Amino acid sequence: MNPPCTDPKEVDAVNVYQDDLIDYYTNTECHSYPYLQKQLCQLVDTPPPAKPLPVDITLYYEYKCGPCRREISTQIAPAFEKLKSIMNVNFFPYGLSQWHQWTKLCAVESESADKYVPFIGCVMGSKDVNEPAIAAQQCANKVGLDMTTINECAYGPLGRGLMLRAYEKDIATKPDVQYVPW
Repeated sequence: MNPPCTDPKEVDAVNVYQDDLIDYYTNTECHSYPYLQKQLCQLVDTPPPAKPLPVDITLYYEYKCGPCRREISTQIAPAFEKLKSIMNVNFFPYGLSQWHQWTKLCAVESESADKYVPFIGCVMGSKDVNEPAIAAQQCANKVGLDMTTINECAYGPLGRGLMLRAYEKDIATKPDVQYVPW
């Protein structure tokens, strides 16, 4: 059994996530494989970038899709709250519930991710599936969004234009989106 290449506690240039990764590899059988040992040493010897590169998440979803609702409300929105400094979230709501999709597109278009991600997470986690306007208003109040502005967008030409853009983005994906969430 090979010893770990470096004790993670002695490497001050490695951030917390890299420390966890190093701990995992050095405390398991993985470190006995030369290739992984080499990768681990390279990771330890490479200083982290000054600012971590963001992770881009793009999600295609529909409002009344149960798995979509769970994915957004229990996975994506909570992860964003913890990792917003290194995470970009792009939502592409498209489907049968047009008013609801338009309000989400308008929120994304007019607000920062700090507001629209928690808003969409809240709405998707709401029990009011059949009353999206009530859920949207409650969630807008909770995260500090102006629902009047969002509704003006949703009911106007901008909302229709955003929906068309989401549709074009959807059909431009390769491979085609066959299911949601995707």
